[in-house]
Amino acid sequence: MKKNSGLGIVAIILMVLMVGALCILGYEQGWHTLVSLWLARHAAIVYALCVTCVVMFALATIISRRKEKEKSSALKFYGTLLVTFMILVAISFNYFRNQSSLYGENSKYAENETIVLGDDLPPVTIVGDLSEEEKTYFIHECIEPQPVELLKETTRIHLCSREEFEKIRKENDIAQAVAFAVPTNRHIYIDASRVGMYRVVTHELSHNFDVAHDFISETKKFKDQYKMFIEDAQFDTLFNLLDVQYAKSSSAEFFAEVSDTYFNQGVELANRYPPLYQYFENIYKGEAS
Repeated sequence: MKKNSGLGIVAIILMVLMVGALCILGYEQGWHTLVSLWLARHAAIVYALCVTCVVMFALATIISRRKEKEKSSALKFYGTLLVTFMILVAISFNYFRNQSSLYGENSKYAENETIVLGDDLPPVTIVGDLSEEEKTYFIHECIEPQPVELLKETTRIHLCSREEFEKIRKENDIAQAVAFAVPTNRHIYIDASRVGMYRVVTHELSHNFDVAHDFISETKKFKDQYKMFIEDAQFDTLFNLLDVQYAKSSSAEFFAEVSDTYFNQGVELANRYPPLYQYFENIYKGEAS
């Protein structure tokens, strides 16, 4: 008996150590953010599994209190049917939810006009009534000239009329913005009624690059560098190259703001803050340690 108890304690200790190691490794690699995104995209399944666990526990409790074999067997049978039904409903609901959700596959605009830019580049879907001038401006002036390494990590760009953009933004509780990126599917939504949007597009594309590369901005190594840079007084002198205060708001916004400056005012960034330029140079060359 004592031997079994000792083995049980050892097993528990090993399990705790393993979970602790996974948590530390997960934090280092930004896995917590990836898991959060997966949970957001598959919320229906997660919810159904939680309910299923509760139902199974309740059924097990009822069955354990029943002595008659016939009643016990019947409860098990109907309980299994109920659980199976709930899982199937959850999967079906999740599928249809993802087909139309902003955060899922979003086939809501599948019939809309779509412009193909080229191989490995995101298609551009038109949402709402846009003039030919607006389409031409955004495609030829704000999208096509963007760095290929950023464009290829975005899966779709939605050019929206102001009315449609505001409708989408409000329906999904998104803060005031002229464009936003959706991390779960790497889509971008842009208010095409605006002008001077080239760097805004670069910023949003940078968010998708970040996501596509396993959330660079959420790793401990990047966050350590982020903290070091924003605490350096020299970073504040870059106010005319990027939005310093916005960059300081989070590691993700820091990544996007500095990426925008790296691609669009790289020479000036290299001259004024060489370590920051070199750090992002290493990231985009795949050499960041």
